[in-house]
Amino acid sequence: MIYFANSEAGERGALSIESEHLLLGLLSADELFANQFLSSAESVESIRKQIEEHSPRREKTTNGLPLSDECEKIILFTADEAERLGSKKIGTEHLLLGIMRKEDSLAACLLKAHGVRFEAIFKDLANLLEERERQANRVLKIPNLGHVKRGKQNE
Repeated sequence: MIYFANSEAGERGALSIESEHLLLGLLSADELFANQFLSSAESVESIRKQIEEHSPRREKTTNGLPLSDECEKIILFTADEAERLGSKKIGTEHLLLGIMRKEDSLAACLLKAHGVRFEAIFKDLANLLEERERQANRVLKIPNLGHVKRGKQNE
């Protein structure tokens, strides 16, 4: 995710990775997920346009841009949300929650303007993870196969 955010920031000539670059990275990295929490593909394009309008283009910068202080906080929030949801890995869904927790960031403001709400996303993710866990813990019932011999088959 940081790779995509760095690429987005570099394309715009930014001096550091900001919240909007993290959001653009999320939208680039996981389009299917993005379309689940945004009401339409037009919303994704609208967010891209709004970020471009907000961030003047400069000469492209190199890779390896530092995270802004705001992004460092978002990354910490992201790790908190993964832990709170009992996840062993951090995914795009946790980054989305991390962005939304930094309410005064440009990315969070844009998401809110497009109807994305932290509480609703958190609830949906918690339900999804709970359902996945239930499915993983289901015991497969295998019918009694006593008539099948193990080992070599009779010819």
